[in-house]
Amino acid sequence: MNAYRSGPARQVRTVVAALLVAVCAVRGLTAGVRSADDTATAEPLCIYGGSNGALYLIQMHEVARELALTPAQTQQLTRLAEELRAETRRLGRGLLGGGTGPQDAQRAADKARQAAAITETFHRRALEGLARAQQIRLDELYVRYLGPRALFEPRVAARVGLSASQQQALRDAVTSRPTPPPFEELLKQLTADQYERLAALQGRPFSFPKPQFIQSEPGQPKRAR
Repeated sequence: MNAYRSGPARQVRTVVAALLVAVCAVRGLTAGVRSADDTATAEPLCIYGGSNGALYLIQMHEVARELALTPAQTQQLTRLAEELRAETRRLGRGLLGGGTGPQDAQRAADKARQAAAITETFHRRALEGLARAQQIRLDELYVRYLGPRALFEPRVAARVGLSASQQQALRDAVTSRPTPPPFEELLKQLTADQYERLAALQGRPFSFPKPQFIQSEPGQPKRAR
């Protein structure tokens, strides 16, 4: 059985991933961690998660159950997910398999920015339908879901309090070897206080499904075919 939904939903996720890879290249997120302002620090982290953000995480049955979504919330989130899929399909037309010239690259970059903005908007709308306790827990699950990638997310780094030298050391630890180091090795770059901050952002332990199933409706298990 496939770990992800087959058909259009899986194709849309592929388009979203391609668009967000382009966003990262445009913004230079992998080249350096930008300082986050007060607004970014105060806002929920999962609205900036792209294809790992709020609306996508909620579609996991285990996450929906952890949040104790009501039937009304499930219906609203399902509708939002369908709208987002339609938007990403629209933006993805002509992007995959396109040319490699300067104009093609610019068009892809423009669509990537649009996709990032639209996805962020839908993540915000998803959070608006949640109670405050649900929002907080979803944000914790987002940081926990990222795993070691959380240390390279600008807003997470800001909340943990990573210095520029620590961020550089983390990047060096990843780029200086053919395979990524274990998460525990990266955590050695953190002080005891920073480690506690990261643990607080992650919240209580949670086991994500392996493989992770993306559902058509939040809280509804995928049916085997």
